[in-house]
Amino acid sequence: MSILDITSPLYQSDVSCIYALCRRMKRFIFLFILFMISANYAMAQQPQIDTLIFKYIPPEDTIKYWKTGGLISADLRTVFLSDWTRGGNSNIAFGSALNIFASKAKNRHTLELKLDAAIGVMREGDATYRFKKNNDFIIFNGRYGEKLVNNWFLSGLLDVRTQFTKGYRYFRVAGEEQRELQSDFLSPLTMLPSLGVSLKEKNFAVTVSPISGKFTFYLEDSLAIRARVPGGRNILPEAGPSFVIEDKRPFLKNSELRYRIQGFSRFTRIVYHWDINAELWMRFRIHKYVSLIYNHLIIYDDANKLKRSDGRSYTPWQHNQAFNIGFAMDILGNGK
Repeated sequence: MSILDITSPLYQSDVSCIYALCRRMKRFIFLFILFMISANYAMAQQPQIDTLIFKYIPPEDTIKYWKTGGLISADLRTVFLSDWTRGGNSNIAFGSALNIFASKAKNRHTLELKLDAAIGVMREGDATYRFKKNNDFIIFNGRYGEKLVNNWFLSGLLDVRTQFTKGYRYFRVAGEEQRELQSDFLSPLTMLPSLGVSLKEKNFAVTVSPISGKFTFYLEDSLAIRARVPGGRNILPEAGPSFVIEDKRPFLKNSELRYRIQGFSRFTRIVYHWDINAELWMRFRIHKYVSLIYNHLIIYDDANKLKRSDGRSYTPWQHNQAFNIGFAMDILGNGK
C-alpha cells in the first residue's frame, strides 16, 4: 500500500482529525486575523501622528514691547496789504513742529524716549531785519526705570535742550531797529542728568532726584562770556536736587493734553532758588489731517538776566506760546 493512498482508513482518519481541529480553532483564527489587521492599521497611522507632533510650529510671539508714535505739523499764514488806510503791515509766517516718542516695558524695566522740536519764521513789512524767528526749540527727554515695588521705580533721567538757529533780541535806538545775539545752535545746550525715585500711574509720573547735574555748554564764546561762565570756559557745571512732574491724557473729545514741569536747584541755593522748565501741549483734532495745536513753554533760569529801565538786572519768567491751526499727521504709530 502506498503512503499517499487516500483510500486507506488511516489517511482518512488523520484528515478527519485535522478538519475537526480547524473547525474548533476557526474562532481563534478569525480573532487573530482581526487583531493583525487592527495592529497594521494602527502602525500605518503612527508616522502621521509623529509627523503632526514633531512638525508643529508654534505661532510667533505677538507681544509688542516697543510702542512708538509721533506727529508732524506745519502751518502757513500770510497777510498782504496794498494802499490799506486802516494800518498794518504785510506779513508771512511759517512754522513746523515734530513730536515723536518711543517706549518699551519688559519685565521690571522701562525705557521712555521723547523728542519735541519746532521752528517758526516770520517776515513783516519793510523792517530792517525782515525775517525774524518766532519759535525755535529742541527738547529731548529720556527715562530708564527699574521697578522696585508696586508703582515705585528707580529712575535715571536725561533732559537735553537747545535750538536750531541764531536768536536775537530786537530793540530800537534813536528810532532805528537794532538786534543783539541771544542764542545759537548748541549755544546754549543744557543737559540735566539725574538719578532718583519715581511714582508712576499710567501716564502720570512724579520723580524726585536728590542727586542731579546741570551742564550748560556754549559753542559761541561771546555767549559764554555774557553768561558769566567762570574761568573763560565754555561749559558751566552745576549740581543739586531736581524734580519732574509729567502727565498725558485725553482732553475733551478728539483731543489730548500733556504737560511736564522740571525743577532744579543748586546745592548752594537750594532753600530759595529753583530753575524751572515747563511745557504744556494740547491738540484738538478738526480733521484727519487738520489740527489746532497749542504749545506753551515757560522758563525761569537764573543764568538768563534782563535789565530794567533803572539799570538793575533781574531774572524773568520767559514765555513762548504758539497757537496754530494747520496740517498735522500722525506718524510711527503703534501705541499711545
